Amino acid sequence: MASPFVAEDARQNRREITALLGRHGFVAYPWEFWHYNDGDAYAELLNHTAGPRVMGRCTWTAWTEGDGD
Repeated sequence: MASPFVAEDARQNRREITALLGRHGFVAYPWEFWHYNDGDAYAELLNHTAGPRVMGRCTWTAWTEGDGD
């Protein structure tokens, strides 16, 4: 978030965006200012909470993926 390669005005913008999204429940990835999560497994990890882990969409189709035999 506070990269030495980013101008101070850009760092201030990042802080403001992070604060705004935080007020609405989003969690910023520690090393990537452009990633914010809410309610998924990584957000639970960052918040040190024990809530349910919501994962991304997963689709499995037996006729195209096989049935494991």
